[in-house]
Amino acid sequence: MHRYVEVTTRIASDPKSDMDQLQTVARESALRQWQYDISQFRAQKQHLTGMSTLALVKTRAGADAREWKLRYCLDVSGTDLVDANGKSVRGKGPKRVTSDMVVVQDGADGNWYVTEDKVTGTC
Repeated sequence: MHRYVEVTTRIASDPKSDMDQLQTVARESALRQWQYDISQFRAQKQHLTGMSTLALVKTRAGADAREWKLRYCLDVSGTDLVDANGKSVRGKGPKRVTSDMVVVQDGADGNWYVTEDKVTGTC
């Protein structure tokens, strides 16, 4: 989970980074969402600054031993979305959000990947 946040934040922070690196931590809807969001940032000459922090709230087993469902609180107060001139373009939304995440272990490589990451409220 921490690696997922670190990798997605790093890629969203560096407009020249390789978005294919998202595939090292995410798949399915989580991967598609990050690809879309970062593509939008880049098209609008925006990027993220700072780093988010997170705290695990709840875990439960998924459909089998290779799936876990996590709820976490993501604090983005230490980040900002800025334009090419460094001016903040972030809206007035919440700085702490609760997200529900599904992580699945790949049977071929044994690594864990986030397949779903959905904001469900504030924390």
